[in-house]
Amino acid sequence: MATMLDHQVGWIPESTWNTPPTVTRFGEWMPGNGMDFDPNVVQGKGLRVGSQVLRAGRRVGLVGQGTGKLQFEMASKGFGTMLTSCWGTSISNLVSGSTYQQVHTPVVSGTFLPSLAVQLGIVKPGGTVDPYTYGGCSVTDFDLEMPDGGIAMLTVSLDARSLATATALATASYPSAPTLYNSALPVTGGMTIGGTLTAPTTTALASVAGGTSVNVKSWKLSVKNGLDLKRDVIGGRNQPVVGVRSISLTTVIEYDAVTGTTLRDAHIGQTVNPILLNATTGESLSTGTAQMQLALPAAYTNKGPIPVPADGKMVTTSIDWEILDNLTLTSAYHVFRTADTVL
Repeated sequence: MATMLDHQVGWIPESTWNTPPTVTRFGEWMPGNGMDFDPNVVQGKGLRVGSQVLRAGRRVGLVGQGTGKLQFEMASKGFGTMLTSCWGTSISNLVSGSTYQQVHTPVVSGTFLPSLAVQLGIVKPGGTVDPYTYGGCSVTDFDLEMPDGGIAMLTVSLDARSLATATALATASYPSAPTLYNSALPVTGGMTIGGTLTAPTTTALASVAGGTSVNVKSWKLSVKNGLDLKRDVIGGRNQPVVGVRSISLTTVIEYDAVTGTTLRDAHIGQTVNPILLNATTGESLSTGTAQMQLALPAAYTNKGPIPVPADGKMVTTSIDWEILDNLTLTSAYHVFRTADTVL
């Protein structure tokens, strides 16, 4: 029997929207995870003689809608399919030996993001587990954050078309010995701005020539997918289509002699700065170590580079960046060096 600590969350890409296969990929449960379902009830207003309360027989559930948020500690394995549904397009290729490279980009083939089936297993007193299987899940927005003094986090917000409670609970299994990305790594190269950014290929990491290394304390990438969730039709609801997407970045940076004036001038003059964020682990691969990158070719400051001093403390700036499309490179690249052989 399960304990009250054995809640589970699993997912799988759908070949056909709102047709859930059995989930096969699982993430570690985090406090605050959960999804809800709104049956979108309408109540008839017609009354009969002698009735002074709206009638039970006139209550109707329309097309339901699931919503929820899932949070995961970002690890070196197991997130390829989830990130595909977040970004839109993903590839995985062998670098050499047993080292693979995944590249995720905000490119959509057609008008839809890849959809997921998501199953939550919720433990009841006594040890039984109730399965809640959500079909037709689309990622409305997601955040990827490297905090100051903590573990990198992925937070995914979902819209679901359906909920089933009779689907059997899948047996949870997890990647073997993944490593958590955290703010203690890497020792150098955490953030580079400016210079000339070379986009990653199927097997080569992104790189910057002539950039400036930045003392970054934390960063948070936020992506809103601009989904049209109001595609209700007679008899159902159609798959959300993707509209204008928004990519933003917040960085907390020490204001020093190297980067302070660079960022200030970029803000005043509204000049473009490529940004490369790196995170590594101590997990050895056949080529190098497990590594994550965010490569952003065209970043502009919205606010924050002008410093506000604090007495006796290092001055920091919290900078809001807007990530745009320069029509030459893709607007964002999320890269993983990993031991995962498939997405």
